[in-house]
Amino acid sequence: MIDYFDRVGDAIAFIIALGSILGLLGLIFGVLILLFSRSHGRIRYSMPIIIISGLLLLICGWSTGLRYFHIRI
Repeated sequence: MIDYFDRVGDAIAFIIALGSILGLLGLIFGVLILLFSRSHGRIRYSMPIIIISGLLLLICGWSTGLRYFHIRI
């Protein structure tokens, strides 16, 4: 029974780390779209990406995914 809860805890840690990485990548991608867009239509589509990525980073943490996946900057 203890092994089951260890696996559940590991799965939750993985999901939080994955959310952190996706938030970081979405923020970078959204800012790049915002910088290189020449029309207002692309700006309108990049803002939800930036907002959702910011929320993911607020919920999951800025460096949680970087520490979990051993990514060095």
